[in-house]
Order: sequence, then structure tokens, then C-alpha cells
Amino acid sequence: MRLTARWYRGLRRFNAFAIPFILLLLIFPAAQTTYWLFGSLDKSCPEVLPFGRASAGEMPLVGEPIPTKDSVFVKYFIVDADDQGERKKGSNITIVDTRNGKSHKILADDDRRNLVGWELIYTDKSERQALAYVAWVATDEMEAQGRADLLIAGLPDLKQYILAKNIKYNDALQLYGSQSVAMVLWKSEEVAEFTVFDLQKGKVTQSVKVDLPVNPENRLERFQRN
Repeated sequence: MRLTARWYRGLRRFNAFAIPFILLLLIFPAAQTTYWLFGSLDKSCPEVLPFGRASAGEMPLVGEPIPTKDSVFVKYFIVDADDQGERKKGSNITIVDTRNGKSHKILADDDRRNLVGWELIYTDKSERQALAYVAWVATDEMEAQGRADLLIAGLPDLKQYILAKNIKYNDALQLYGSQSVAMVLWKSEEVAEFTVFDLQKGKVTQSVKVDLPVNPENRLERFQRN
């Protein structure tokens, strides 16, 4: 009986040390495997980006929201894979009205012109509420000459107008009042006009020629001719 009791006590002591050791050997590899699995999944999860950007290599379209005062629009465009996801040069833009699903392309599919530039005009830049957009469109020949047609449309109605044709460039683009857009249009390097476009009326309401400084060389030639 004494031998049996000693053997029983020894077995209990052995179990007290052996069982936790065996459990530790079983739990550690399982924990390591779980950490590796979920850690790898976490690192492989893509960053939350506007629609399409996370799979730009597989899907060439990207969608980005255009918030306005009353609703949200979405613009879709083709990305340039070699230019960090920016819009592919010359490619068109489709704008979708999320209130009714209607879509609007800046250029028709059969238009010979390309979309060479595009910019939103905001009512309040801090709140990022878009009031309108302007777009510069040009054929290959016009673009080679540094010229473009200027289009404009208000949000949310998306009725598009031709603001100017075959201009050299424009600057000082800004909101003018509550429903108008103002800018300086350059027909050439020597001819510029301050222009105001009313989005509600859909027409130019003011056009004033800018009195530009005269190049001293040109002024000297003018005096010599006189």
C-alpha cells in the first residue's frame, strides 16, 4: 500500500508539471499561426479609397463624389495607370446625378475634341460644395496651337454652355455673386476680357476689355511710325 501511495503521489506531481507544459507546447504554435494568418490578412487589406482606385490596375475607371448644396453627384473617368491614378490625358468625364440616376458626359462620344482640362467652382471652399464646373476642350490641332473652347455648366441642373471659343487661356476664375462665375479670358497674348457668366440665365452678362500694359518695344515702334 505504501508503494502504491508513493507512486500515486509521484504521478500527481508529474501531472502538475507535465500537463501545463504539454498545453503550452500546443497553444504556442496555434497562437503563432493565428497571428501570422490574421496579421497577413490585415496587411493585405487595401486602403479605403474612392471607387475604382484600389483596383486601378484591373479596372481603369474611377469614381469620385462631387458634393453640392442639395445632393451628391459622382464623376467617373478613366485613370492613367502610369500617372498615380490621375485622369488619363484627353479622356472624357461622366457625371451621375444620384437623385435620379441621370448621367451627363462633358463631350459626346463623336466629338472630335478632347477634354484637356476640368475644374469645379465651389460656393464655399471650406465646405466643398460645388456650384458649377468649367471644362477646356480642344481638337489635336487646337491643342497644338495652345487654344481651346471653354464650356461651363451649373450644378445641379448640368445644363452645359459654350462660354468662349478658341481662346488662348483664362485666369482669375472665381464665384461672382451667388449664381455667376467670373474670369479673365485671353483671346491672344495681347487681348483679354473680364467676363461674367450667369448660370441661371445661361449667358454672358458682362464683358469688359482689360487695359493691358504695352510692351515698351511695341510702343517705341508705334512712336517711330508716327
